[in-house]
Amino acid sequence: LLFGLIRAFGFHWYIGCFFKFIYDTCQLSMPLLLSALLKVLAHRDLTKEAYCICTAIVATAILSTAVLHQYFQRTYRTGMRLKAAATALIFDKALVARHLDEKEEKSHEKDTEEKKDADTSQKENQKSSTVQNLMSVDAQRLQDNMTYLATIGSGIYQIVVCLYLLFAQLRYAAFGGTFVMLIFLPVTQRVILASRKFQSRVLVHKDARIKLQSEALSGMKIIKLYAYEEPLSKQLKKLRTAELEALWKYKIVAVLSRIVYAVVPTAVSLSTFAMYTLLGGKLTVSRV
Repeated sequence: LLFGLIRAFGFHWYIGCFFKFIYDTCQLSMPLLLSALLKVLAHRDLTKEAYCICTAIVATAILSTAVLHQYFQRTYRTGMRLKAAATALIFDKALVARHLDEKEEKSHEKDTEEKKDADTSQKENQKSSTVQNLMSVDAQRLQDNMTYLATIGSGIYQIVVCLYLLFAQLRYAAFGGTFVMLIFLPVTQRVILASRKFQSRVLVHKDARIKLQSEALSGMKIIKLYAYEEPLSKQLKKLRTAELEALWKYKIVAVLSRIVYAVVPTAVSLSTFAMYTLLGGKLTVSRV
């Protein structure tokens, strides 16, 4: 299945990854151009070189904006195609499974027909809730992951180049920021694991709620006949409350993860420049 999806949708995604590589290169070259511009501006007789560097900065900014839009356009389109293909595959699989179940039911004896009808209705409700989760949640997750899947290779490329540029500018003080990043690695890992745990809880409660709703809709006549509306509504409210509590915890963990991602770059910059000054380095505008 994986190789089939790569053959079907991989070409456009690879083109998007190439655009992301160009964008990262432009972003990494921007500090070098700014540093060169500040050094040139210190000498008043180098105005021609300053104009050339400014032109290069503007061209780099325009190119990075253009290729970034192309990257997102291709990844979003690939994600939507992948979601549509996964939804169609799940729906076809559900139809085939239902057809096979109907064949198996016809082959059984007629004496146990009533008992099997109750069992098959419960199985159909379970399958319908599982299929709904697969089509609504998991297929959407495939689409979301396609947008930022290229960050795996792009992140490694940016880290290597950034460490090289920092070592060229700050020498051994660059390892101070690396040490801070290593300290924050367990924190980010715990946040990610907590996010996955609460997300799985949300899916479990959502699956139970959808299952009960499907059973209620399929047996509405019995519910009305025996006046089961109030117990059923209480059970639905209980499941919905549990789902909302799990969803609230999941959102809190998501906010914490964003806070961590916002704090880490600032902490890395402060530790790097603090170590540089402690080692006797002199901070200048071009170096910062």
